[in-house]
Amino acid sequence: MTIHLSGPASQLYINGHWDFPAQMGRGVGFVYAIVDKIQQKGYIGRKNYKVATGYRKGASSDWHNYCSSSASLERHMTGRNIKDFEFIALEEYATLATLGFAETWSQVMTGVAVNPNWLNTRIEEVRWACAEPITSRHIERLRAVSKRIPGGPEWVI
Repeated sequence: MTIHLSGPASQLYINGHWDFPAQMGRGVGFVYAIVDKIQQKGYIGRKNYKVATGYRKGASSDWHNYCSSSASLERHMTGRNIKDFEFIALEEYATLATLGFAETWSQVMTGVAVNPNWLNTRIEEVRWACAEPITSRHIERLRAVSKRIPGGPEWVI
């Protein structure tokens, strides 16, 4: 069963393969979930819209075509049809601090560290204050994704 998390079909957004109910590219980046529709496994990560380090610092990133930098997810996807996976942008954030916090918050709320159906192998620490709250849209979209991954915690929010 495919759950469509985007807005009305009449809207056309140039978001690459990312499912999101608005045109992406605002803020500094987005938190995402990748769902294996066949094996019911998932991964939560984040992507910056601009390259943060190195000689390309400040240049646009490859976010339209990006899958993940996770080695465990790459191994899981190798040799598989890309159509077996859904690429869901949960929310965009305006600051790097909140983007990092929102990724960690999403991972903690879904229990990625204790549920083998999530392919995340670590959770980053949060060492800074956030300038914006987790949005209600983020919460709703994360809740919809996490219900599709077996063994997750019951939501309290």
